Amino acid sequence: MFDFKSYIPSVLPSLSTSDAATRLEIQTLTGGFTNFTVRATFDPPITFQNYVLPSAVLKYAAPYVAADPSQPLSIKRQQIEATALGMFNGEFGSEDTSMMKGVVDLLEGFKGRLKVPKLIFHDKQKNVLWMEDLGKTRSLSTYLCESEGSNVDTLNEIAANLGQFFAELYVSTRNPPQELIARVSNPAYMTETYGYLAGLTRKALVSAGLPDADVLAERVRGALLDVEDDIDGDDRCLGMADMWPESMLIDDEDRCGLVDWEYFGVSSASAELGMFLAHLHILFLSSTSTSRTRAMTESFIYRFFDEYLKRSSPPSARFKRRALLAYGRELVNGLEFYAPKLDEISKARVLRAGVRSLRAAGSRDSDLNLDVLEDVHVAGLDLEDSGCIDEETQRVKTARLWFASMGL
Repeated sequence: MFDFKSYIPSVLPSLSTSDAATRLEIQTLTGGFTNFTVRATFDPPITFQNYVLPSAVLKYAAPYVAADPSQPLSIKRQQIEATALGMFNGEFGSEDTSMMKGVVDLLEGFKGRLKVPKLIFHDKQKNVLWMEDLGKTRSLSTYLCESEGSNVDTLNEIAANLGQFFAELYVSTRNPPQELIARVSNPAYMTETYGYLAGLTRKALVSAGLPDADVLAERVRGALLDVEDDIDGDDRCLGMADMWPESMLIDDEDRCGLVDWEYFGVSSASAELGMFLAHLHILFLSSTSTSRTRAMTESFIYRFFDEYLKRSSPPSARFKRRALLAYGRELVNGLEFYAPKLDEISKARVLRAGVRSLRAAGSRDSDLNLDVLEDVHVAGLDLEDSGCIDEETQRVKTARLWFASMGL
């Protein structure tokens, strides 16, 4: 863990080490996977980088994954996020085109409903990013799990805003110009990340004893790399690339903040949506989820994709295949990440859904077989009795409806 308590006074001349003991409060923020993140609160507020700050969010990028220190990870991710935050808030270099200005205008149209935090300061020597504090918030997944305080109408409004925003983001940044890509991308960093994700998928599939583990993992790796090479693809756009409920923070006035832009750059709408749906599906299948959480999650899914489809083109076979591979990858990889929230029965359900999706995707666009999504029995993962089969049949029908809601 990074020593924020000592670091902050070293950066702020007005805050001595002795003052920090009474004027500075550090709160560790949860939900992150790759970085160490805290909220620093100042009493009284400080002035820094032309901002008056009662508080700020600080993110330290270690040269490894925070949740898995054995896994190296380039600190280039922080430069990408700093650039993204600056661009979203209208800080353009001379090489930028009208595309990002259009994105800023898009975000402005959601003012009061959606927000990307401002970049305050990027300490490149210490690998610390200072960002605007969006205040008291909870992640979308936490919001969906609340027993009180949230209601379906408000939830549907949030879902509609997000569905509309991401649809318009993907459409307006389709096939971004090379000079814009160069400013936020780092091929070596992304190749490293893609290898890590595909490796996690293979590890989980091999552990489950699936005979086609290597084939499925290679599909995942190929799909990740394919986006970088798909220069003229109708699915290629700018995006978060790491789109999941923990990157969506909802405050007490039901406004949504979009955070964690360290993978911002060339992406595909299909992969982002598939990934997002997978994390919502895991929440739905979690053994800790209540019937209310499942109902709220399902309502969110339908409203989000309804708004998305109103503003997007009918999906191609390539779109469908990428969505299935991203969805399947995140389900399989989520077995380890969400382990504390999944009992053995839930893990088996998640694994079956993930494998089913990876197999349906086929080896190429022309091999796509959506009928596989309706197969209750998954080779290598047999169900034990008729009761399990009946339950699995209902879950398959539900997931198939969700896929239909996103155009698959």
